[in-house]
Amino acid sequence: MPKSVHRGGRPSKLTDKYLKTLEKVLDDPDVYILTDNQLFEYVNDQLPKEERVHIQTFKNYKASKDTKTVDEEKVSLFLYLIEKGRRKSMINVYRDMKEDNIWQRHAWFLERKEKSLNLRHQHEIKSEVNVVGFDYKVIENNEKDTAED
Repeated sequence: MPKSVHRGGRPSKLTDKYLKTLEKVLDDPDVYILTDNQLFEYVNDQLPKEERVHIQTFKNYKASKDTKTVDEEKVSLFLYLIEKGRRKSMINVYRDMKEDNIWQRHAWFLERKEKSLNLRHQHEIKSEVNVVGFDYKVIENNEKDTAED
């Protein structure tokens, strides 16, 4: 059985046309703001109905879970295109941040879009102090004792 054929006999929808459409969509740096679900819908909107994929199929491609039923080279290209689009968009946002006097809005966006850049979250330290066997004694300051000294 050829690698590009679905186990049930239906050809894979991860076609060259789908990959070219994905690449075209990801060439637009503004798609960086989209979530995975929105990116999935945007790509599907560019395709005829019979060439669209289901959201779960898209997620399987992205998680590399569908490599048994699809040509591995196409899955690798799919993942590469997603990462390439993400990198290009990050670079564009970074350039905008450098050129803008109000760079904080771009930094805020990057922190929320890229978990690896969320420095506040990364540096939070959670600690718990557990004191075991600590004896303490309450010392009262008696006014009479201090007056006699």
